Amino acid sequence: MINVRTSGFAPAHTVAARAPHRGARGFWLLFAIEALFVAGMLALALALVLPSRAPLARSADFATVRDAVWARVNGTINDPLTDIAPGISVRASSVRGFTLNGRIYYYYFEGQRGFDPLSRGAVAQRDAVTWREIAGTGWENLKDCPNGTLGKSDPVYVFDIKDDQNKSSFQCQTKEVPYPYFDITNALDLAATQGRKQLGDDEPADAKALDHKDKQR
Repeated sequence: MINVRTSGFAPAHTVAARAPHRGARGFWLLFAIEALFVAGMLALALALVLPSRAPLARSADFATVRDAVWARVNGTINDPLTDIAPGISVRASSVRGFTLNGRIYYYYFEGQRGFDPLSRGAVAQRDAVTWREIAGTGWENLKDCPNGTLGKSDPVYVFDIKDDQNKSSFQCQTKEVPYPYFDITNALDLAATQGRKQLGDDEPADAKALDHKDKQR
């Protein structure tokens, strides 16, 4: 007797796996995250590029200063005309500035001839920037600094500042000048270094000419 076994192949079953479906809710959530990321990068870029305060005025006072300028230009505030050249008359404030809350402001309009001290060349650009930095410290209200190192051998920084309206004297004994006194010393240091010759360029012109002749021999 012969037993014969036959082996068959079991039928294959195909199971279809369903791909996860991303609904509208997930799409908008992802979109919101990307939008927040882009907005954050834009805000960071603006913070690095834009100045921290408006020139010649604190940011909080910019609108007040602008309105005061327009009030003088359009005649709302009495601002008499002054002759600066034959046939040329301008508002007095555009030449001598105007006082607002104890500060003197000068102004000019972009694209037009200016008559303020900076536009006339009476004040150098670097001097205007230096004074802007010093004025931003509120120096007229500063007293002797309370947070200096006060060491016996520490240098003493003496400040004597005045303008047309205010005058103030104070000092700080310290190794490292603290804020806001540092803003004053830093502005003065930067102004002192601008315009200086490079190291090694202090040789007089006649000495340089002699050196040049010697090299040609």
